[in-house]
Amino acid sequence: MVQETLLTLVRTLPKFNYDRTRGSFKGWLLKTTAWRVQDQFRKRASNRLEFVPELPEAVHPTIENGVRHLWDAEWDQNLLSAAIERVKKQVSAKQFQIFDLAVLRQWSTARISAELEVHAGYVYLTKHRVNQRFKSELALIRGEAG
Repeated sequence: MVQETLLTLVRTLPKFNYDRTRGSFKGWLLKTTAWRVQDQFRKRASNRLEFVPELPEAVHPTIENGVRHLWDAEWDQNLLSAAIERVKKQVSAKQFQIFDLAVLRQWSTARISAELEVHAGYVYLTKHRVNQRFKSELALIRGEAG
């Protein structure tokens, strides 16, 4: 399925003309991927010796919804990772470490203070400032991704 999707992209992208009014590129790519999944179900069903009826129309939206759910989860994770990488370049190593421990790993302020030998107030302030920067970067990336 992955190979079929990539072959479709290789054939289509050179002449692809993006038109925002027709939908997003992400949506088009999702739909193309869902079609390849459906094609695989059809191919596997036709390779069997016993009789297998055509996939009912009700299955097609189910496949697409399943692909969409996975797609959206991975898309969101990639956006979060990109925002984290941008923030990491904008703050000091110590500030990012505090953000990582407090927000991403959900350590308590007391534990971070003890481990890094910093005042709890510094942990709160750093966590707040870096988290604000992270939210701004994430909003920017989401805007760029359309």
